[in-house]
Amino acid sequence: MQQARSGQFDLLVLGVGPTAMGSFDVCRGLRRFSLLPIILLSTCGSKIDRLIGLVIIADDYMVKPFSQRELAVRIRLVLQRLDHAGRQHREARARSGGSGSASRS
Repeated sequence: MQQARSGQFDLLVLGVGPTAMGSFDVCRGLRRFSLLPIILLSTCGSKIDRLIGLVIIADDYMVKPFSQRELAVRIRLVLQRLDHAGRQHREARARSGGSGSASRS
């Protein structure tokens, strides 16, 4: 949690064990102070775990086994969505005369 609070990371990939609730609690705690994107990796593919993971906590949820290439693509897509949302937010603030820059940093 302390590392996530540092702001040095763009995304968190978190492994979910057989009892997903512990990992879900970690994610909930993280969400209290951060919008850091989260991809959950799980050995449990139950529908309820996937739904809880996606609806309440994570930005993506993958069930093992999966390829490293698929994980890399999903990371890239989550980061692209985040970048796109950030650009839209900056542009909306610029249009409304809010503070901040519309240029990309």
